[in-house]
Amino acid sequence: VLNIPTTFPAPAIHGVFVSGAGGGSPVRETLAPDCVEPADFLPMFDHDYVQDLRLHKLRTQGMPSQQEIDSLLEMEVMRLKKLEQLVARTESDYAVVVNRATAVMNYAFGGLYQHADQNPIAAGYMERFFQEMDKALETHLDRLSPQHVVIISDHGFATKRNVFNLNVWLKENGFLNQPPLSKKQLLVALKNRIPYGLRQKLKKTKSVSQFYAQASYFNRQQTQAFCLSPLGTNFGIYINTRDRFGGPVEPDQRDSVRQQLMMRLTADQELAQHGFRFDLEGDGPKLADVQVKVPEGFYQNDNLPSLIKEVPMNEQQLFVKIVDENVSAIKSTDAIFSAPKGQLESGSADLCELPRVMGELLK
Repeated sequence: VLNIPTTFPAPAIHGVFVSGAGGGSPVRETLAPDCVEPADFLPMFDHDYVQDLRLHKLRTQGMPSQQEIDSLLEMEVMRLKKLEQLVARTESDYAVVVNRATAVMNYAFGGLYQHADQNPIAAGYMERFFQEMDKALETHLDRLSPQHVVIISDHGFATKRNVFNLNVWLKENGFLNQPPLSKKQLLVALKNRIPYGLRQKLKKTKSVSQFYAQASYFNRQQTQAFCLSPLGTNFGIYINTRDRFGGPVEPDQRDSVRQQLMMRLTADQELAQHGFRFDLEGDGPKLADVQVKVPEGFYQNDNLPSLIKEVPMNEQQLFVKIVDENVSAIKSTDAIFSAPKGQLESGSADLCELPRVMGELLK
């Protein structure tokens, strides 16, 4: 299993596991020792294997160069070579490899590619990357000669057309209290002035991480409801109850506030015109009290001072600086397939369980 993100440290499985970036792994291109399990396979990845490259690491001003885009391609081609070497060295009957640079390319250029005539540089980058990636996949699959090949994705992409901030709506409708300058706004202002490498080091210090976790855009003691980003299958609005968040709403008042909020949201014509949908289905300790179905191409930004703002779709405007949310495409909000965690056998470390569960649920 090669390069699944946020799986550090590498878990023990019935085979070889190589962690992808994230999940607490050190911010570095090469692999940390705990990224490979069993550890005696680590020397295979010592010299020419790159764990991850992000666009904001490659370039922080202006459009990336073709050379920088090619470095993403080289990283993924090497990953396929390592997969081939692993299969040759072990008796493998099942192999998984994640090529995350395909997502990086879509985040950066996917939206621009939808307007290729206006964005020729981005269109050229996309076409060259995926043509070369296709050739590399064909070459290595021919060598591996597997009985079956399954290509899957955990999400699709949509052109980033608008950013929005439902907390602005909650404030305007009396559900959220926001001070003139919140702790979170102060953090965002400071964050944009700190070099990326230093930011990553600061995030690992206990005092900074605790302050960041407790910071919010609103007054917690005077807010009835708030919205959390980022987007996901559980995106929505939370009632600020005393037992869960230390807010002013008593637990027995939660349903009343929830119904009132739902009535106001569904009656709002601006939200309806843009295609926002709201649902009270789902009731669990970690589920949003009001589930929000976000229109395709809309992205929540807690720092936005207005409810909705259109995003420019232009190479020069978009790539003035490549950092954080400055992307042309975002995750699609439409789920293609999902499986409940309870379907997997408890304690199983065998990833062969996954296709079995998918087959059962798709019957």
